[in-house]
Amino acid sequence: MIRYVAFTLILSFLSATTINIPADYATVQEGIDAAQDGDIVLVSQGTYYENLTINKEITLTSTADFAALEGSIDWYNDESIRQTIINGSVINNPNKRSCVVVRDGNIQPTIKGFTFESGVGTKMLIMDCGELGGIQRSEITGGGVLIYDAYPIINYNRFVGNGISPDSERGRRGSKNGGAIAHYEDAEVEFDEDRDDAPVANNSNVERTVPGTIDVQNNYFEDNTSGNGQGFYSLGYTGSIDVSNSVFDNIDCETNTVNEYVLNSSEDLADYVQDGITGACIEENAFYVATNGDNANNGTESAPFQTISHALTFVKEVGAPTTIYVAAGTYSPDLTKEIFPIVVPNNAHIIGEDRETTILDADADASEEAAVVIIKEVEDVIFKNFTLVNGYTEGHGCIGGGGLLVTHENMFDISIPPVTSTPIIENLIIENSWSHNGGGISFYLVDGPVVNDIVIRDNQSTMHGGGIFIYVSNVVMSDVVVTGNRNWGNPSFFNVGNGGGIMSVGSGVDITNLTLTDNIGVTMGGGLFHMGNSMNNDSGFPGFTINGGTISGNQGSYGGGLSLYDGADPILNNVEISSNQASSAGGGVHMDGAFPFINNCVIKQNSAGGGGGVAVSLNSLPRIENTTISENEAAEGAAMQFNGALGGLLRNCLIINNHGSFYSGGISIAGTDLSIINTTISGNSSDGVEGSVDVWAGGKATIVNSILWDNQPVSLSFSIGGGEIDMYYSNTDNEGWEGNQNLNVDPLFVDVENSDFGLQIGSACIDAGTTELSTYFPEAFELFPEIIGDITEYFGTAPDMGAYEMVLAVNPPTNVGYMLQTSSIILMWSAGPASYQYKVEKSLVEDFSADVEEFLVEENSFTDTDIVLGVEYFYRITSVYGDIYSDPSDVLSLMIVPIPTGLEFVVQNDESVALTWDNDENATGYQIQRSRDPMFFGPSDVFNSTENTFTDNTITAGIMHYYRVRSIYGDYLSDASENVSVIIVPAPVGIVYTVDESSVSLSWDQVDIATGYMIERSADSLFASDGVIFNVTENSFIDENIDVGILIYYRVSTYYGEHMSVPSANVSVLIVPAPVGVVYSVDESSVSLSWDAVNIAGVSYVIERATDSLFTADVEEFTSTENSFVDNSVEAEIEYYYRVSAVCCGGNSISFFSDIVSAMLTVMDVDPTASIPDAYSLQQNYPNPFNPTTQIRYGLKENTYVSINIYNLMGKNVKSLMNRNQDAGYQTIHWNATDASGQPVPAGMYIYSITAGDFRQTRKMILLK
Repeated sequence: MIRYVAFTLILSFLSATTINIPADYATVQEGIDAAQDGDIVLVSQGTYYENLTINKEITLTSTADFAALEGSIDWYNDESIRQTIINGSVINNPNKRSCVVVRDGNIQPTIKGFTFESGVGTKMLIMDCGELGGIQRSEITGGGVLIYDAYPIINYNRFVGNGISPDSERGRRGSKNGGAIAHYEDAEVEFDEDRDDAPVANNSNVERTVPGTIDVQNNYFEDNTSGNGQGFYSLGYTGSIDVSNSVFDNIDCETNTVNEYVLNSSEDLADYVQDGITGACIEENAFYVATNGDNANNGTESAPFQTISHALTFVKEVGAPTTIYVAAGTYSPDLTKEIFPIVVPNNAHIIGEDRETTILDADADASEEAAVVIIKEVEDVIFKNFTLVNGYTEGHGCIGGGGLLVTHENMFDISIPPVTSTPIIENLIIENSWSHNGGGISFYLVDGPVVNDIVIRDNQSTMHGGGIFIYVSNVVMSDVVVTGNRNWGNPSFFNVGNGGGIMSVGSGVDITNLTLTDNIGVTMGGGLFHMGNSMNNDSGFPGFTINGGTISGNQGSYGGGLSLYDGADPILNNVEISSNQASSAGGGVHMDGAFPFINNCVIKQNSAGGGGGVAVSLNSLPRIENTTISENEAAEGAAMQFNGALGGLLRNCLIINNHGSFYSGGISIAGTDLSIINTTISGNSSDGVEGSVDVWAGGKATIVNSILWDNQPVSLSFSIGGGEIDMYYSNTDNEGWEGNQNLNVDPLFVDVENSDFGLQIGSACIDAGTTELSTYFPEAFELFPEIIGDITEYFGTAPDMGAYEMVLAVNPPTNVGYMLQTSSIILMWSAGPASYQYKVEKSLVEDFSADVEEFLVEENSFTDTDIVLGVEYFYRITSVYGDIYSDPSDVLSLMIVPIPTGLEFVVQNDESVALTWDNDENATGYQIQRSRDPMFFGPSDVFNSTENTFTDNTITAGIMHYYRVRSIYGDYLSDASENVSVIIVPAPVGIVYTVDESSVSLSWDQVDIATGYMIERSADSLFASDGVIFNVTENSFIDENIDVGILIYYRVSTYYGEHMSVPSANVSVLIVPAPVGVVYSVDESSVSLSWDAVNIAGVSYVIERATDSLFTADVEEFTSTENSFVDNSVEAEIEYYYRVSAVCCGGNSISFFSDIVSAMLTVMDVDPTASIPDAYSLQQNYPNPFNPTTQIRYGLKENTYVSINIYNLMGKNVKSLMNRNQDAGYQTIHWNATDASGQPVPAGMYIYSITAGDFRQTRKMILLK
């Protein structure tokens, strides 16, 4: 065979040299090194543990007969192909462990006829983005064959088990891409440390034209492993990759294709030709993975796979999505052979059991980088219920994503437009991961991801976004917790690092309910950094919104809580920004070139060098409304610092209780025009001389309808460089501002101690403002044309001064509650000011359009005693101050439902209780409550019934339960009825009995809680009559003097105090009288017994026979339905003992035994020569005296009935020796000196007699002892 193949190849390549392995060279690599372009390296069968490198155009082939294999459907079973093995598991170079590396010069060698197995892959360096010249990441790739700038022909090969290192190696190194084959054609990719030592390619091929198709036909792929491109992975190549007629583990037989996880082209540049591929058909759309699974299983719930990466090969690219259910457990390279990153293909739903217990552990570090999960350009992907841990992707560069990366297919060019990608990511924990950007998660150039209920904690980044990095993406997020993350600053870029928790660049982000705590950013944005524009990408998305949340405990240099930069225009609504720190400026918020809208927020207890609450600088223009800025600290501008901003607007804000250690404790304004409208500035302080509104360096403040009161040392001041303050219709405690409708009077705040800065009735600030804002803010009107306009909504004759319009002072009652009494309703609500009254309205209709009653009360409670049970009433309450009425409170609908009465119960059996109560015709149902506590504290069980009865079949016997019932009237529920206490006392079980001649002994299993037992006896099985009751305290009872022959019944009940169980099962007892009058007769071969019949219907008899009187030896048992029995199985000269018992009722009742009788079949010595005697005779016994036996001879002249008996001297029959018919002749019988019961008789004189027909004779004999 080898010679034939070699000859064929030589004909094809007349000028080629054939190098035989191992004949010419011991190793395959030596043969390759010795070959020249066009040569053939012919490898004989065997296993070669090598990592080969091909950098020339040669043919590497086995000895298979390829002409014979052409067209064969099972060519992969060819012996030469299966037995010519290149095993790449050796570790000559830990960074180069592919079975074959084909590289450089656009060469096109041929590889055919091998089995490539256990190749791990080769480490490549990849530059993902161009930041500062690029950051290279390394990845293991190409387990079977790695191709770099080359285009080999690869046919008739088997790729088996490549892409992962052996079990014995820590970390289970494996191919991130291309488990079987990987191909690279990209200038951004190069070899790692083996590059300098690699063979130099043949220069003649450098100018070779790149082929439009790579020929990889007729190959066999089995059990290869990688994070992506399990069969083939391509990067940079734009032609076709032809894998036609190849065999894969699994295929979609409807489309006759495999999915992008098996054949992957990065950026979708290459096209895979899959004509005629085969493999096992994927039949299901749901698969299961478990840590104790096996990839050889079929992936069902009972036979799950072990790795997610294997399950991904079953995802169908079209049709219904494939769902992969992952059981709880830790999935890692070491524990489960999982390969990371897990690259999720489209149309896959991957669902963990629970995020706390379903853990994906990449176990990556600087030497073995890997993200945990990557999602690229998908339409229908759901990924939920996992913890992602220990990802490490410093090499991802600006793309980032240590735990999770959601990315554009193109991970190299940061300037391209984003793509639509719509994965749904839910219920995750991402922790303890690292990347250059986005240590936890990164969104890179994607439009559409949705993220819900996610925790990003304890992650780190080198540069930006310790927790989350969002680059030119559009993401919707809700219920997001970002905590304990940090960045360190890029040492190659002045140690800059922004966004300790989150960094967003040019992105549209919508976050609902954000918790952003305890993150550290070394430069800008300890919690969050948002940059509106991207320096490297013109696409971008508008808008960054946070609706609800907390930003607290974060640290940074600029913007401890958040930093807004370069075109950022976020909307913050209902967000608390508290306890953050900035070493430079903006303890809560820092702005630089930003245009935010901050509404309904609280900014408190933050600290910084400047702008403890907010720092605004460099072309920023914030709009802040309905926001409280309080208790912040800074050297300057403790509440706010404006420096070089375009302007700003404060409206309906509270600036209170802030403190400056050197300069202004309130607002510092330099080089900025600030508009302050309806704002209260109070309680702020400074250790310097500046006021709480301090204007300097050309700054300007225009103040209208505001209150500046009780600030220290003053409310208004001008500092270095001066500035301008224009104040109108405002109230200040500074002297000299009385013009322009300004006031200088106590504003009468409601409760300063509790930070209630509303105005009391009688305050001079009420109705003291102006509506004509545009008159006083012409410049601001140009900046905010829709905001700065005349005030049209106010209460009274004019707007009030300060943050709160007086109409807000008459507030509807809050915390309205109620108590339902037996026949009255009590309403309660939180008390308002002492001057308030309250109007209580009561109606029978919900909209209060009819049947309305009104009550005016002084206190914050009302009791309604005019109540009809079962009638629905509606209530609402209005606060009243003079002739001012608040809006009504929310409507309360109430009803007092009648309480059920007559609750009773019956214990039905050991497992159920039946409750009944009086019927209520108006009730729509009833609620039954059961508890072990009489007060119903703690948990209780609730049942429902539509009738006034309920049977509880779930009660536990032996435990006290309490029941009560409530009536239901539609949506209303009555108070509870009186309790009833119920305990199911266990009925006795295990009842057994014994009987003697006239008594019955009962016993049963002890009931633990029993205080006594009641025994009932009756001749009626239903216990309806003739009953007798006995009470005992122990679990046994003896009933004496029972009439025999009568069937009686017993049952037992358990007492537990006053509670009693249901009766036990009946026990029927019949004392059967023992048979009497037992007599017997003996003939030559049998013993006949008879006795008096027992007068019970259906009685039968058991006859016992033994050879000793104690019935311990040779015991036999016989039965008879008559009162007689013939024993035909006796032997001569053996004394037998008999006793009889009566049996009744199918064997359930058996009598005691009768008296014992004994009998012996004796063969008398007869003289055969003697004739039949002429007369009857009885001879003297012999010997006489005797001990222990004697014989008695007698003669019979004819056949007759013979009776021989032994008597003592008192005339008592001791024993009957013979009672049967005998033939005429001479006979002999023996006596062994025992009585009828088999007991020895005493010594003395005895009389024996014979009766034969009319013949009678008596003789004496003496027994000696």
